[in-house]
Amino acid sequence: MGVVRGWGLASDDVGLVVSELAANAVLHARSSFDVSLYHEGRRVVVEIADSNPRPPAMATFPPSGPSGRGLVIVDRLSTAWGVVPLTSRGKVVWAEVDCT
Repeated sequence: MGVVRGWGLASDDVGLVVSELAANAVLHARSSFDVSLYHEGRRVVVEIADSNPRPPAMATFPPSGPSGRGLVIVDRLSTAWGVVPLTSRGKVVWAEVDCT
């Protein structure tokens, strides 16, 4: 990710977290979305805002299933993640990725 490299940081995990959260916005929230990235030291925060107020949930999935692993991946690659409901409508799903 060029933005992250521009900050002097490197982590393929940031791109994967963005990809998984964006896919969740499209597939599960059935919504367009906005992506925000910022950093605090070596920590990159990814935020995906969509217009569906329903919070994401970890799914149980069969090992051979084609989907259902997005939040598991986000959980494993990030140091923390969560959801902030928006007062107007929708939510922001965020994740922190350590780029050490």
